[in-house]
Amino acid sequence: MLRLLLIDDSQEDRLLIAYELRREFPDLQVEEVVEAEGFSRALAAGNFDLVITDYQIRWTDGLTVLREIKSRYPNCPVLMFTGSGNQEIAVEAMKAGLDDYIIKSPKHYIRLPVAIRSCLQRAESQQRVLRLEMRLQSLLNRLNVGVFRATLEGRILEGNAAFLRLLGVNSLQEALSLNWQGLFSNLEAGLYPLNQEREVHLRRSDGRFIWLSVSQSLNNTEAEPVIEGLIEDITDRKLAQEALKQARDELEIRVVERTQELQQTNAQLLKEMQEREQAQQDVRDREERYRQLVELSPDAIFVQCDGKFIFVNDATVHLFGAKSQDELINRPVLDTVHPDYQEIFSERIRQLREERKPVQRREEKFLRLDGTVIDVEVAAAPFTYQEKLAAQVVVRDISDAVAAATQRKKAEAELRRALEKERELSHFKSRFITTISHEYRTPLTVIQSSAELLERYEHRWSKEKKLIHFQRIIASTRHLTNLVNDVLFIGQAEMKRLEFNPALLNLEQFCLGLVEELRSSIGNQTTLISNVPSNCTDTYLDEKLVRQILTNLLSNAIKYSPNGGTVRFDLECRKGVATFRIQDSGIGIPQEDLSQLFESFYRAGNVGTVPGTGLGLAIVKKCVDLHGGQITVESEVGLGTTFTVMLPFSLPSSTVENGARPL
Repeated sequence: MLRLLLIDDSQEDRLLIAYELRREFPDLQVEEVVEAEGFSRALAAGNFDLVITDYQIRWTDGLTVLREIKSRYPNCPVLMFTGSGNQEIAVEAMKAGLDDYIIKSPKHYIRLPVAIRSCLQRAESQQRVLRLEMRLQSLLNRLNVGVFRATLEGRILEGNAAFLRLLGVNSLQEALSLNWQGLFSNLEAGLYPLNQEREVHLRRSDGRFIWLSVSQSLNNTEAEPVIEGLIEDITDRKLAQEALKQARDELEIRVVERTQELQQTNAQLLKEMQEREQAQQDVRDREERYRQLVELSPDAIFVQCDGKFIFVNDATVHLFGAKSQDELINRPVLDTVHPDYQEIFSERIRQLREERKPVQRREEKFLRLDGTVIDVEVAAAPFTYQEKLAAQVVVRDISDAVAAATQRKKAEAELRRALEKERELSHFKSRFITTISHEYRTPLTVIQSSAELLERYEHRWSKEKKLIHFQRIIASTRHLTNLVNDVLFIGQAEMKRLEFNPALLNLEQFCLGLVEELRSSIGNQTTLISNVPSNCTDTYLDEKLVRQILTNLLSNAIKYSPNGGTVRFDLECRKGVATFRIQDSGIGIPQEDLSQLFESFYRAGNVGTVPGTGLGLAIVKKCVDLHGGQITVESEVGLGTTFTVMLPFSLPSSTVENGARPL
């Protein structure tokens, strides 16, 4: 929508202008001003994108209008459309900031849309250029790389803050007073190459020598040639080159060993994945057999949702004396329940819906469609159908076979429990394969690509570039190793093979050392504050499990905290219980995710693209349970999360034999 402020005391001219412009701008909104008070109100409100004014106005003139608008809204385009001006007025108006000047005549009305579009485009371009210049200047001042411009004689013209800092001066004026010829070479314009990169051993203004990487080029686009360049401090890199050379052979050997180990691990994992895929196929086959069993079952099996039949097998059709399944589908289930049992049946449906627990077999009376009363046994279980809560109901006619019916009901209950266990196992295996496959793909891709690049370009790359790829391989290998360890830990826990081996532990020194390890790994991106008292020296805990607990909780707190955030770690030892509290200021955990937080492979819905497997908190819970401790969590989305872990100091003699306790 284009908002136009039209200042003209001729009604006919205003109508013609608005008519012509609406042909080009259908969504035009025009505010007309015909007197001084209206102009003052419009000027105060500022609800316009463009102004068209006449020069000769009863209460003022166009130059006054132009100056008042430009003084308040300097970027607003202003056009003067007048028949009473002259060349001198046009020149003066242009000097005052007028964007266009059009003679008011019938043949010039058609010029208005073109002039307006041109003015708007010009104003938008000016705004973009201004914003770009501001962003570029801000970016230059934030760079850690020095940026400069200099004459061919070596006189510095411009330099950003990083440039002055690298030279050891406080201002450009101070830099001009010193000789920096070492930065430049081949200063004659005819000899200077278009682009040049070199390393310079330079003495700063404070006398200290540093190594600089200088990248400079000749710019001939201005009035006289100038040198434009970048400088970067590479002193540490130069000092590290020798150390890198010595470490190269050792690193290559380690890479080969780790790669072989990773290949073996990957082969084992692929084998396990194939076995799990086969297990999933077995589950699908069993589900198909179950469907066939339902169809062929002599018992009536139906699914009800919202009080109506939504699925029935052939035995249900026969039981209620219907002609086909369609005669029962969408029919109220209570129509087939004997009046004496309708209240009981309704209460059972309520329990299924609210408590989500299976209803055990009970004897009741149902009605056939012709009104005949039949004695039946009824069992039901909660069931999800199209994201709605439904119930799967099994009905057996016991009119002639009460004893036989009891035995069959027991078999059906066991069958449902077995099916539910198979479904849970299938779901767990699916989540396991999906998560592990996703987490392995990225580091494996990094290792493969870096190894191929090193093999292909080893003779052409610099030592620094090779080191980057070696470090990527090592980091990816470490990530895969940690992932395998987490999976093996969860596997041992699920198979109940984890051991609890407590021993005397100086918890104070242990926690202080762990905090320092984490601080050295996170750099300056997150602040880690710890409060470890001196009375936690003699404790009886499993050091390996305690490390798992604290490392996972602190790593999560750091990972989900924003850059510059704070993570707090507090320890308290009191009355034979060690209480650990880890508090962050991160993204928080939604309330609906808290109940499943400690399940394997479960991740909260708001983690976004933050990497993870969902195993960390499951491992923490297993370790806390082994100690006979407790873990609680308090969280609010957007404000942060606090985990509290309470572990007893001493090992209860009544629950531990030979220094070990299985999960």
